[in-house]
Amino acid sequence: LFRSRLLELVAVPGRGKGYRAAEPIVRGEVLLVEAAFCAARRGPNEDEEMLAQCRAKTGAAAESLQGVLALDAGQRQAACADFGADAELLAILKNNSFSCKRSPGWMAFFPAVA
Repeated sequence: LFRSRLLELVAVPGRGKGYRAAEPIVRGEVLLVEAAFCAARRGPNEDEEMLAQCRAKTGAAAESLQGVLALDAGQRQAACADFGADAELLAILKNNSFSCKRSPGWMAFFPAVA
């Protein structure tokens, strides 16, 4: 993960952690760069495809996703071997997956942003 010096990670009361501008940001400035944890073509099966990819992750990749699940507002207990209930993981994917500008028609999930 690359994070610009223009951002700082801060506690957001009642919401967990988030980034805020540490100094003025110029339009077009690169703020974050991260490899996608999982990705799928946009369409009716994108959620199922991304869930399957998340379940297939092992090692450090699985630990990074478990960290996201466990840290969400300090109230999640879903960080377990099978990533908890699909409904909880699906909610995280829906709220933190982004359309890819470099690859139109694709969605991707980035744990560090979540």
